[in-house]
Amino acid sequence: MFRSRGCVQTHAIVVDAPRHITCGRLNVHDPSKPSDVLLLGTGTGLLAAYDLHGYRPLRPMWKLDLRTATAALASSDDSPLVCAGSSQGRLDMFDGGYRSHRVAASIPQAHSGTIVAMDMMDNYVLTCGVSCRSINPYDKHAPVKIYPDPLVKLFDLRTMSLVSSIPFPSSSGLPPSFVKFHATQHAFYAADADGDLLVFGMADPPPLQYSVAGHLRPSVTALDVSSSGELFASGTGDGSVVVYESGLTAAPPRALLDEPDAPLDFPGPAARPPLTLSPLETAPASRYVFRPSLNEFGHEITPLSAWLPAVDTAYKLNVTLVVAPKPTKVLHPEFEKQGFTSHRGVQRNSFVYGSGRAAALATVDPRSAESPMRRRDSRSIGSAKSFDEADPSWHSEHMDGGCSYKYTEMHLSKHSMDGYVFDFSKHNRSLTHVGLENSLPFAYMNAVLQLLFATPAVTSTLRTHLCDVVNCVCCELAFLCHMMDQTTKYALQKHKSVQTTNFLSALHQIPDVAAAGLFDKSLSILVRVERLFAWLCSTLAVVSVQVHTIALPPWTQDQSFEAIVANSCGQEQVAHELVAITCDPASWLLDDDVKQRWATPEWGIPSSLTLPHGEMYTLIGVISAVVRDVRKPTVLSGPNCHLVTHVQSPDAGRWMLLNDFAVSTSTVDDAVNFSPPWKYPSVLLFRRASSSPNVVADTKVVPIPSSVFDAAPLNPSVASVIKAVTLPKRGDRVAIDTEFVIVEMEEATLQTDGTRVVIKESRQSLARVSVIHGETDVVIVDDYILPNEPVVDYLTRFSGLTAEDLDPTRSRHAVVSLKTAYMKLRYLVDAGCLFVGHGLHKDFRIVNLFIIDTVELYQQPNMRKIALRFLCAYLLKTEIQLDTHDSIEDARAALRLHNKYIELVAANDFDKTLVEIYSAGRHCRWKIADLE
Repeated sequence: MFRSRGCVQTHAIVVDAPRHITCGRLNVHDPSKPSDVLLLGTGTGLLAAYDLHGYRPLRPMWKLDLRTATAALASSDDSPLVCAGSSQGRLDMFDGGYRSHRVAASIPQAHSGTIVAMDMMDNYVLTCGVSCRSINPYDKHAPVKIYPDPLVKLFDLRTMSLVSSIPFPSSSGLPPSFVKFHATQHAFYAADADGDLLVFGMADPPPLQYSVAGHLRPSVTALDVSSSGELFASGTGDGSVVVYESGLTAAPPRALLDEPDAPLDFPGPAARPPLTLSPLETAPASRYVFRPSLNEFGHEITPLSAWLPAVDTAYKLNVTLVVAPKPTKVLHPEFEKQGFTSHRGVQRNSFVYGSGRAAALATVDPRSAESPMRRRDSRSIGSAKSFDEADPSWHSEHMDGGCSYKYTEMHLSKHSMDGYVFDFSKHNRSLTHVGLENSLPFAYMNAVLQLLFATPAVTSTLRTHLCDVVNCVCCELAFLCHMMDQTTKYALQKHKSVQTTNFLSALHQIPDVAAAGLFDKSLSILVRVERLFAWLCSTLAVVSVQVHTIALPPWTQDQSFEAIVANSCGQEQVAHELVAITCDPASWLLDDDVKQRWATPEWGIPSSLTLPHGEMYTLIGVISAVVRDVRKPTVLSGPNCHLVTHVQSPDAGRWMLLNDFAVSTSTVDDAVNFSPPWKYPSVLLFRRASSSPNVVADTKVVPIPSSVFDAAPLNPSVASVIKAVTLPKRGDRVAIDTEFVIVEMEEATLQTDGTRVVIKESRQSLARVSVIHGETDVVIVDDYILPNEPVVDYLTRFSGLTAEDLDPTRSRHAVVSLKTAYMKLRYLVDAGCLFVGHGLHKDFRIVNLFIIDTVELYQQPNMRKIALRFLCAYLLKTEIQLDTHDSIEDARAALRLHNKYIELVAANDFDKTLVEIYSAGRHCRWKIADLE
């Protein structure tokens, strides 16, 4: 039944007897649109989908017969499948778009008994249920006993197998009755009917560690988590709904809930209508109330308050299951509208959206988005040290900035739900700014780069720069700026982030950078960031920028920030385009009055200032340091500090906070507010007010010349095997394959149970790239790349490369610089070529390109990815990679597979062929030697 907010019945869905509804779910096809399809499961196994915006009465728009009673339903926004749990413990997957009337895949023995609860996220399903055991295992006709399963099971839909069985250590000894994935973290909740709530982290390998999240009200009947992951709600047997902050044991303050715009319309207490008895009536009132109704002709009629026969039959069948008495019929129709619940309906206001989300976190330290419980758990399970460890000083000051200042790490554990795939859309909703990843060494440089890229004068200069110097920092900055522009325009929101690998590699080759101590980890971050900013400003000599270090005299009340800046600038008479004010970091540690001065509101940083030569400057960017523990002696060094950048967006008056790859909106007041004890200023950038801020809009990117394909290798004695060929045009296909070497090994730890957990991913460098013209089948690029850093592993067994191949003095191949190889690929990208490759998603994440991957073309949804060698053996009847990998051979094989794909699609045989490929692979266990 569907009721309005006032509990007035609007319409109902009636199923035919002997069926009865056992579960239901609102299936979401498009997260941006409201749910309009209700999926219902019945006791006979018939699934039906109803369009809630269709005609009345509601009729099924889609049906699927599973033949066994459906106990639970689950779906995910990131998966096209819907999972149904049966009363026999089977998990059935079917198309959530309702285009197919058959089961796509099944897990037959998820539980030996019925499924009690389940939840789904991405390609993973959580279940809890019961087990059936025979009292005599030798007699198949012996009765069975039902035992509750004290486990929570995790299944992977890609392999259709059990990942882990997690024990549920309830304090009351009850089994789990509810399971829910956390919306944003790699964790899930499990609760029993008595209210014990546990949270399990999934970032670590089995056995999964757990912690007690709290104790809910007893008699829990429902549990759900908000879409943001900040709140969860539980329903109890008395009809109440309690909302908790995610991870806290107590109910949240009132500010965590949005107040309704209009008062809720609850049904008023309707009194029982008085009985009007005839004075001639001798029977008691009870006989009058429940006697048959007669019309004026004496025939029995059905009163309006009576149940429909179909509803009455279905309810009787349901009563048999729940062993509950049928409610007494009432005479007055108003009682029928209100139903028979023992409590009034309340709105389940358990979600916080929009501006209410910031108000909900008004009393939370901006650096601490996680709860104290989760921080304690991260230490108890022996995970890697994170920036947001528990610290009492964190909660001594509060700000209205939300969790934007928190240091966010990229979880690289291979045992996580998505492996190395990281969704950046959860940290960046901006359409105009792209973040920089902080997983690489010396990520403190991100703050300076983001400040420079947000400055129109700098980006305008970088767009027009291109030279032949091998290790040119300006060229690398220009390439990085162009990549950020392309990512902003074309990349998906979850991929909006860029790595600074090539820029860092070029910096390591410059002696002045090492002499300045930019790679010296013993120096404070503030010292290094100011030196880096000054060095980059001197390198970008075409940009008129003046860097001044502010000199703070003894503090007096009548001193202003503008006067101190003017005194620090001296008698400078040249009006530069940009003026940067750097703060002396040593003064923060030697003088206690310095922090107090910056925290004084009267001595605030103005949004504009006038220098001695009379020119007015406007504030456009601020680099600040965020400190974890202000009580430590090394307050501004090591992992105790990280940098954030406030920049003025191209929209007038709008400010953004750039915290590596986390991007959020901010204000100028927040940028210049240094009253919290954990926030320190580093660099203040001002732009001349008379300059045009839209200068970059009229600046065109300098194109890569086609002569780059004729560049001489670093070993000119070796004749290039690539002759002058016709370069591909827009729309032409180019097949590509790459080989990489490792320049920094991964860091891993060994658990007590023998499992290996990756703490830090290995760092790779491009070593060979091969490109074939797809229309002429001619090799146009085959370059071996000189590594800029010492190679620790050439991966010869996979790449076929040796140390001799990459040495210009000994190699028999054409060895070029990384910049030359990048410019060739950049030319093909700018020309509009279509890249074709196989299994290069991670490789081209490093090269900063996007391609069409044939491994995704030949893949069924949520199934394993097929190797290039197996596809060639089955479809092309050829064997490759007999001895070792060769990038030209692999690129040509990927091109032939793409041609085969086009041929199969044109003949309308691709779906059939793909099913045959998977069937043959399972039959031979994906071994080419056993392939028939």
